[in-house]
Amino acid sequence: MSRLLPTHSISLWHTTFSPWTQRHIRLLRALPGLVATALWLIMLLYFAIWYTTQTKVPSPIPPHGLTIPKPCHSFSLWPYVSCIGQHQYQAFRGVCISMALLISYSCILLTYKSEPIEPGQWARRISALFAVISSVALIAVSYEGIDEMPLAHLITASGQIFSMFICKCFDWAGNLAVRRAWGRRMGKKSRVRVLEVTRWWKIGVGAFCIGPAIFTMLGIYGCQDAAVIADQASTCNKLVVLSEIAEWELSIGWVAYICSISYDLYHIDTVVWIWRNVGVDGGSGDEKEIEKKGHIQSLLPANSTYKSPLEQGIERVKGV
Repeated sequence: MSRLLPTHSISLWHTTFSPWTQRHIRLLRALPGLVATALWLIMLLYFAIWYTTQTKVPSPIPPHGLTIPKPCHSFSLWPYVSCIGQHQYQAFRGVCISMALLISYSCILLTYKSEPIEPGQWARRISALFAVISSVALIAVSYEGIDEMPLAHLITASGQIFSMFICKCFDWAGNLAVRRAWGRRMGKKSRVRVLEVTRWWKIGVGAFCIGPAIFTMLGIYGCQDAAVIADQASTCNKLVVLSEIAEWELSIGWVAYICSISYDLYHIDTVVWIWRNVGVDGGSGDEKEIEKKGHIQSLLPANSTYKSPLEQGIERVKGV
C-alpha cells in the first residue's frame, strides 16, 4: 500500500525561528553594510600608506627640498581619494564595484522589509532609488580618471555625492514619518528605542558631513586650473587643501551612514513587530508586553496618570 503524502507544504517564510537563529539572520542582513564599511576604510588606509611611502623627489618650488611627487594635476597638500585611485585603479575599481553592490542590496532590502509600515513608504522607496543611482555613479567614477577625463569625472563625482545626499534626506523623511505616526497613536508617553537610536545616529552623521560636503564641492568647482592650484600663495591652493581633507572626512561620514543602514536592517523585524502589536495601523496588541521586553522607552514616571491616545480610545470603547 502506498504511503499517503501530505497535501500541503510548509513555507519557509512563515516558519517561526528560534531566538538564536533570528539573531544570526539579523546579523546576516546587517553584514553587507558592515563589509562595505570595512572595505572602504581598509582602502583609505591602504591609499594613505601608499601615498606617504612614495619615493621623494626634489621640489620645483623654493627652497627645493625633497617632496612626495604630485599624484594628479588637482593637488595641493593631500590627494583626493580618486587621485590615488587612478594609480591604484584595480583596488579602487574593485572596492567601488563591491561597495555599489553591497549598498544597493542593503537599501533595497531595508525598503522591502519595512513595507508593512505604511507611513514613509514612498520616502523609503525613493531613498533606495537614489542609493542605487549613487552606486552606479560610484562605479562610473572608478572608470573615469581624474586626469584623463576631468570633466566627466567632475560631473559623475558630483552626481554621486548629490544622489547620496538625496538618499539620506528621504531616508530621514521616512524615519520622521514613522516617528510622527507613533506619536499620533501613542502620544508623548513613550518612544521606540530603535527609532530613537537611528534618529540620533543620522543626526550625528548629517552634522559631521555638512561642512566637509560644502568644502569638497567648493574645491572641486571653484578651482580647476592646475597652475593656479600649484601657486601656494593663491586662494585656490588653500581652498583645495581644505577640499582634499574634507573629501576624506566626507567618505568617513558616508560609511558611518552605511553602518546606520546595517543597524536598521538588524532591528527592522523588531520595529515591524512593535508596529503590528501596538496597533499603529489598526491592529490590537499589548503595549505593556512590548514595554516589558525593552523595545519601548517610557518618558514618564511610573506613577504618571497620563494616558496615550490609544488608551483613551480603548476606554471610550469600553465606556469607562
